[in-house]
Amino acid sequence: MKICSNCGQTTPDDAKLCPFCGKQTEETDALAETPKITTEANGEAKENAADKAAEQKGDKAKHLSGDNAFEKWAGANGFNAFLAKARTLIFVALALLTALFGVLALLNYMGLLGLMRDPFLPLTIVFLVFTMLWQIFCTVYITITLSSLARKRGDLGLKEYAGEQTSYSKGGLFVSSAYFADVKNSFTQWAIYYGIAEVCRLTCYIIAYACFLPIVGGIFAALIAGVPDAVPYMLQEFLVRIIVCAVLCIGFAVAAAVLHSKNKKTVTEWHAKNFGRTLGK
Repeated sequence: MKICSNCGQTTPDDAKLCPFCGKQTEETDALAETPKITTEANGEAKENAADKAAEQKGDKAKHLSGDNAFEKWAGANGFNAFLAKARTLIFVALALLTALFGVLALLNYMGLLGLMRDPFLPLTIVFLVFTMLWQIFCTVYITITLSSLARKRGDLGLKEYAGEQTSYSKGGLFVSSAYFADVKNSFTQWAIYYGIAEVCRLTCYIIAYACFLPIVGGIFAALIAGVPDAVPYMLQEFLVRIIVCAVLCIGFAVAAAVLHSKNKKTVTEWHAKNFGRTLGK
């Protein structure tokens, strides 16, 4: 059947003229539009259903993923919320104070401040110790409380969050927490290795500050005073001290690296076993 474009009436297929209005008919199939409209409607319905299913799947994945794992940990109590906001700020403040007093100590050894007694090197070491202790405390506290909370709450999504990490240096804290939540009775050995490694690293820093700041300051003082000939004699005088301090620093640094690598190997092997890929550095 065909449709008359003038009056809209249905005419026989073989009709050249419309029997109702007398106009010439067009080659238009009246029934052809209906399947087309139906097909388009069905296609739109399928697309809407697929979009809705994908949206629901995405919401569920977001709910179970680790995007909000740390936020849930921070909301567990007031101290966690404080630590989540102030942890980095306090660390940066302590590190800046350490650097400031270190520079002042160096300037005093160079003779630019004119102080007979140096109060800045002890302050440098004190704030260095505070900086390292704060980092150790935050790492251990967050790791143990995050893993404990993950064992109690199934909706935390910590393991999923660990699976999203690609770098140990950036996400190692969360991967380690997920490891302890999954593998019970494994925290003690990790904490011992981590604590000893950080103490070794702290000792290395203290030796470096206490040994090399006076030597470097004294050399610059001789250069500023216009007696560069004194520099070789100063180096000879402090040669044994430099060698001993360098050996100690290297030894403590190597010990810290070995202990940290043990912990990292344990955690990264667990991560690779569960998620099929190895964490980057």
